[in-house]
Amino acid sequence: TFWEGNDYTVTKIGDTAFSYYAAVTSITIPDSVISIGNNALAGCEGIDSLVLPDSVVDIGKNAFEMCHMMTTLIIGSGVKTIGENAFVSCFSLANVYIDSPYVAAMLTGTGWDVAGGILSAASTRTLYIRSDIVSLLPEWFTQNYTQGATVDGYVAYLIEA
Repeated sequence: TFWEGNDYTVTKIGDTAFSYYAAVTSITIPDSVISIGNNALAGCEGIDSLVLPDSVVDIGKNAFEMCHMMTTLIIGSGVKTIGENAFVSCFSLANVYIDSPYVAAMLTGTGWDVAGGILSAASTRTLYIRSDIVSLLPEWFTQNYTQGATVDGYVAYLIEA
């Protein structure tokens, strides 16, 4: 990032950095970002899709809660932790792509605190799990959701509200 004649590398989006900025309609997270803080983009209702690059390791609590217009979420392979309620109240979330083996292993139930609430969104959605990490899915998940077709290297699972 270039600012006032200096070049900076952004490694973290801090706590509440963009919370409740209604004007935010899109965001590009650079490959240099490792951490996204608590409530970093909470309440940014206009964001319709989000790509978390492979560089992101940690997502804070409530980081993206109430991003009501978000329909697509892509979780990169580097994500190891997702804070409680990170994606809670993302009511329009319809397609979630999971490249991270750690996130796949987190899918152990439907509680708000499981994988940041990904399975607790109000809408019917499809989870796309990268085909080479499907074997890491917990038994609970595979017993409750039926494996669908493989599309572009992802196995689809329909999650009904």
